[in-house]
Amino acid sequence: MSRKKQNRFSQILLDILFAFCGCFLFSYAFFGFLMPNEVAIGGVGGISSAIMSSFGIQMGTLMILINTPLLILALIFIGKRFAINTTLVILGSSLMMNYITPMLPKYEGQQLLGTIFGSLLIGLGVALIFTRGFTTGGTDIISRLLQIRFPAMSIGNLMMLVDFFIICASSYIYTLGDGPNNGIDSALYGLIATFIYTKTIDAVLSGANKMKIVYIISDKYPEISSKLMSEINRGLTKFHTEKVYSKQETKMIMCVVRSNEITKVKRIIKNIDDRAFLIILSSDDVIGGDFHQIGI
Repeated sequence: MSRKKQNRFSQILLDILFAFCGCFLFSYAFFGFLMPNEVAIGGVGGISSAIMSSFGIQMGTLMILINTPLLILALIFIGKRFAINTTLVILGSSLMMNYITPMLPKYEGQQLLGTIFGSLLIGLGVALIFTRGFTTGGTDIISRLLQIRFPAMSIGNLMMLVDFFIICASSYIYTLGDGPNNGIDSALYGLIATFIYTKTIDAVLSGANKMKIVYIISDKYPEISSKLMSEINRGLTKFHTEKVYSKQETKMIMCVVRSNEITKVKRIIKNIDDRAFLIILSSDDVIGGDFHQIGI
């Protein structure tokens, strides 16, 4: 087996391992901690868990039903690869929610502890999924679709806006069930959970930084540039440089990506030129283009 095929095979195994572990943590967070304590969080998982707790419909089935029209829209407006990767994660999470995690132990103690540990597990699970270039669907799809209509708003702000409405809806659904929750508690704990799991995702992926600046020096820069623009959908800048010792002229390309895209960037570069020279820097903020707009 050639070196390139071995690398590809190992990448596939890592994709499967990370996706499986991420789906398991994501699923168990709901059944082990959040649902027993009636915590209303954002995303399709949040609205699905609220409906299941109040009306008894299987959560995995609800996840598939709610995500199906979103996946069709993602396939049309975002891209085939994104839709396929997201579908695999949704199916994996849904199967675990229907057949595996409901049989595991549940924590039904203090609601605050259930919120903290459940949201930590969601953050770890989603971070593992993001690390390999997958997404969990739901809010991510809705936010990306909304950004097509409102390009001035960042993905992060759109996700927070969508999650806020879902938390409100979920907390109301909990009041319709037989549980003791009055809805307001669910919403407040849901806001705490959203804060914790988003910070956990950031911490696992790249500390507190949201953006990465990547400088790439490679003789195969045209192929790398083309691949990054088509698969990451980011603009690149090319610099004309010269090696001081050899006096050899070369090219350097630069791109700015989100922290959950950096693993995919490195994988693309490695598959084209495993001897490429990379410099990856963290950025506190990036303004303009597809990122934050100037707010002054």
